[in-house]
Amino acid sequence: PAGLTAGATFPVRLADGRVLMSGNREGAPSAAAIYVPDTGTFESTTGAQLLGRCLHTATLLGDGRVLIAGGVSSGVASASAELFDPVSETFAAAGSMTTARRSHTATLLSNGLVLITGGGAAATASAELFDPSTGTFTAVGDMISARQRHFAVRLGDGKVLVGGGHDGVDILSTTEVFDPALGVFLPTDNLNKARESAAAQLLGNGRVVVAGGIGAGNNPNSMTEVYDPVVERGLVS
Repeated sequence: PAGLTAGATFPVRLADGRVLMSGNREGAPSAAAIYVPDTGTFESTTGAQLLGRCLHTATLLGDGRVLIAGGVSSGVASASAELFDPVSETFAAAGSMTTARRSHTATLLSNGLVLITGGGAAATASAELFDPSTGTFTAVGDMISARQRHFAVRLGDGKVLVGGGHDGVDILSTTEVFDPALGVFLPTDNLNKARESAAAQLLGNGRVVVAGGIGAGNNPNSMTEVYDPVVERGLVS
């Protein structure tokens, strides 16, 4: 659709099945659009994003709104956030994160809060929680490792597996688990291959498959592996 840039757009599926597309290259207009699967067409939203951004996150909340946070705007990492309302198809300010972030993660927890980890102008270990009921961001304990371009997946028990990425010097194989009940990050088994920008997905059996990404020497990583939260071990697939 007009105004959106391939490779910079962040899609998120709405509760009604439509797909919100947000984000552009650095400094581009703050366009947004909605894809309608039933018709195979794009519809421009009635309101533009408040800030043009890329390398941000877009997270579907329990009430159907979408939290759009951080990213790069005008060449710098941003702490700003906004909320998209699918009923009015408009964006509204949602305050600011405690830290400017890019290439971070945002994961909806089972309690309705959103866990935001890492990213930054340089890789950071900081993490925070967004509360949709109050519209506020609150810092939580740091991750064990600073990281950006990592992955985060909510497990079946409500914990969040965070792993891989880049710490500003090295590509990482380390992983850790955020426990919402304790509000802390705990170490777990390392990836078999260090990787950044990898894809990770929760499977129906409760395991997490990790695939692709970039490995040592900036080479594409073809290994797929599976993390088993029961034994807290990674298995090569």
